Amino acid sequence: RNICLLSCQLTATQVANSDKASSGSITGNFGDSPVNVTCNNGYQISDGVTSGSVSCQEDGTFTTVECTGIFLRGCIPNIFFFILEIPSG
Repeated sequence: RNICLLSCQLTATQVANSDKASSGSITGNFGDSPVNVTCNNGYQISDGVTSGSVSCQEDGTFTTVECTGIFLRGCIPNIFFFILEIPSG
């Protein structure tokens, strides 16, 4: 049985908001080890998951992950108030 090595070189990709955000930074061939992707601070793949991997598939395309912004739910941001006291008189 003859197995051809399929390449994802023509579909090199990247993941925005991650350590693999540079254009074409994810490359590989079918059967290679998955490429690890770590989201930048403030981004996640899903609830609390900030890293994952993509793999070259048999059809020559990569699986995908997406790093989306983490939204604070029910939190009030730290706001600093300054009170200026003006003397009367």
